Amino acid sequence: MKLKSDFFGDWVGLQKDILTNHWGYDVSLIPDDEIPFLYFNAEQRRPEARLDNWF
Repeated sequence: MKLKSDFFGDWVGLQKDILTNHWGYDVSLIPDDEIPFLYFNAEQRRPEARLDNWF
């Protein structure tokens, strides 16, 4: 039995899931080969979550 692996497709699928379901981006018009660029750009720009001295 031969298995076909699509590591890039799986990786892009995970990034799409995070972008849409966790960060609220609409990636419907973004081609799959551009998703990693959008993901890492958005990840760099997100503020760090800080819970110390919150109240």
